[in-house]
Amino acid sequence: MSDIRIDDIWYAISALKSAAERAGWDAKGWQQHERAQSMARTARDAEREFDKLSRIWSDFKSYERQRGSEYDRYVTREPEGCSCHISPPCSFCTREADEDQAA
Repeated sequence: MSDIRIDDIWYAISALKSAAERAGWDAKGWQQHERAQSMARTARDAEREFDKLSRIWSDFKSYERQRGSEYDRYVTREPEGCSCHISPPCSFCTREADEDQAA
């Protein structure tokens, strides 16, 4: 998830707004006019959702870092047998979990 670039989302919304505006100017007939209005509504909806996302983005990034740290601690707790860093969950960890449930 850390590869999500919120700025790229904003640029896509801006491009949609511009395309909707151009489509409105070039509209010939009610179908094209309706299409331009639909694009503009979609851009407004996307902008509203982007605003919500941008308000929680720093919390999300903090959560993601914390979750990554917890995963790293989990993976390195038994370095001689665990291979979760390659392909989680590894057989060592699933076997350990089965033993914990049996106890």
